[in-house]
Amino acid sequence: MSGISSIFGAVSAKVDSKVAALFAKSAKSVDSSELINKKATGLPVEHVQPEAANDSKDNSDSAYESAEGSDVEMDEAPAPVPASVRPKKRRDEDDDLEDRYMAKLLEETKEEKKASSDNEEEKEVTQSAPKAQTVDLKLSELEKAERTVFVGNVSTQVITSSKLQKEFKNHFKKFGAISSVRFRSFALGELLPRKAAFITKAIDDKRDTVNAYVVFVQKADSVKATELNATVFHDHHLRVDHLTHPLQQDNKRSVFIGNLDFEEQEESLWKYFTKNCGDVENVRIIRDSKTNFGKGFAIVQFKDFLGVDKALLLHDKVLDTSEKKRKLRITRMKKTEKRSDRPLGKNARNLTEKEKSILGRGKKTLGKSDRRTLGKTLTIEGERAKKGVKVKGIKNGLGKVKKPRITKRSQKFRSDNPN
Repeated sequence: MSGISSIFGAVSAKVDSKVAALFAKSAKSVDSSELINKKATGLPVEHVQPEAANDSKDNSDSAYESAEGSDVEMDEAPAPVPASVRPKKRRDEDDDLEDRYMAKLLEETKEEKKASSDNEEEKEVTQSAPKAQTVDLKLSELEKAERTVFVGNVSTQVITSSKLQKEFKNHFKKFGAISSVRFRSFALGELLPRKAAFITKAIDDKRDTVNAYVVFVQKADSVKATELNATVFHDHHLRVDHLTHPLQQDNKRSVFIGNLDFEEQEESLWKYFTKNCGDVENVRIIRDSKTNFGKGFAIVQFKDFLGVDKALLLHDKVLDTSEKKRKLRITRMKKTEKRSDRPLGKNARNLTEKEKSILGRGKKTLGKSDRRTLGKTLTIEGERAKKGVKVKGIKNGLGKVKKPRITKRSQKFRSDNPN
């Protein structure tokens, strides 16, 4: 002590009473429940305008410096919240609002550019799109076939006589309204086009029967009209069958007739077998499609199985109802293998199963002219003419030009009249 006192001097016994009182008292323990229940004292925050942001910032800096100078005052009272916090938040919100507005404008411009590019692409696609094509399924013809009845062994007088033609229509009208009647398979008497021969009634007298197609308005009426099968109309037994729902060939009730004359008629077979064997359901002479002459054999189907046994007893007997009086060759019908389906064509690979079934049904029911174009592609939409594109078949185009026919009559006229 003597050394310290000699250096710093003697220590006075004077003690500050306030400081001594602070260290004399012992601090009590703090209860956690009191801290929870005690309400926080909030300080009022003054609303400062954004223009005074710099002034408030200076004041806060000076306050911060004064707070650093006295640690005791900071412990006793916390520093006030700077008033510049709220204006800064508003400024950030304004900046975000402006950014959102600009982003929205940019999105609208991008959408407009995208829409314009889409329109340009659509125009390019429409300009370069190929012509639309579809497969011709003959749906209208198939719908007509559902209402059509085939009538065979019809007298040719129905074509030549308008009175008989009216009676023929009335014969089927009792089942329902008729849309149209078409006559087919008539023999030509002169070398004329078939349509011209029908108009001029130039029909061969050796063939006294034709085939007809009766189209009804309703499908149900056409099905009922098949009841006229094996009925007699002007001394001819009619063979009536539905076009799309034909009568199934039953080999157990059918016989094969051979050694027939090429000009033989169905009516002679109807009369012969009806007289000797009983009720006949169907008689069909197989004919050549071009000449309409028979091929020398026929198929006769009976309504009962007993008719087959009776017909077999007539083997090598003379057909007395015919003019030629030829001996018949009669045998049982043999079971034949089912004919494989015709190919549907190249375009069938792109068709659905429903369209394929329609195409297959059309090849079985439609006529030759419709079968030729069935399944071919049809152009729905044409293309605009372009400069430099040549059309096949016209002058200065690709391919051959169809020249006019020069006849002997025109040549003779030119030679006789040189001027």
